[in-house]
Amino acid sequence: MSIDWQQVVTTVVATVGGGGVVLACAAWLVKAIVTNRMARDAEMFRTRLQTDANTEIEKLRHSLQMATLEHQVRFSKLHEKRAEVIAEVYGLLVELHRLGEWFALNDAFSDAPRHSESFENVSAAGRKLFLFVQMNRLYLPESVCTSVETFAQAVTKEVLHVRAGSMIETRVIGTQTVEPSEKEREFRTKTFNKAWEVFDKDIPAARKLLENEFRELLGGTENSVSRLTRREESEAIERS
Repeated sequence: MSIDWQQVVTTVVATVGGGGVVLACAAWLVKAIVTNRMARDAEMFRTRLQTDANTEIEKLRHSLQMATLEHQVRFSKLHEKRAEVIAEVYGLLVELHRLGEWFALNDAFSDAPRHSESFENVSAAGRKLFLFVQMNRLYLPESVCTSVETFAQAVTKEVLHVRAGSMIETRVIGTQTVEPSEKEREFRTKTFNKAWEVFDKDIPAARKLLENEFRELLGGTENSVSRLTRREESEAIERS
């Protein structure tokens, strides 16, 4: 309710009288006016401050929500890309395994054209796997890249050993037929038996370990994204 200051002054003067009393009343009146104005200004400032604070809080909440969403989208895309890379690496790894085993246990001892074609297929598969891993190292932990390369080297090594053994055969030099020596025949048999053992046990075991690493990597990435998203959402709620 507003105060009629003119009426107040008139009443005071009429009741008390003029002179010094008027001055005292005037001083009291000024003080009352200033006090009332300050109270109104303070209330207006408080209201404006609360309004500004609510606006800033709403802006902050929106900003945090957008940041959380961008973070989730970014890591979801990273997870999707990593899954694509892992799927491609695994496919190339399986193909190298298949071709290497087939050459070592079959085509290495076949006719020359088939032998050469099969060996070239293994070599091409190894190069393709190695190049793909090198081009996508950013999406894979160093330990996984090392495991894949170690696997590829193991396959290639056995293929080369068997190929070297398969080249040992009866040779015709001039008019003479030269049979392989005892050591050469022993080496040939040894490389074949070793390749059989490696492709039957060691390489499948290494491939199984890689499969487990891939599964753990995919699951770990997904869980990490989920944990980060939940944590950021919680922080955003607390700050708001």
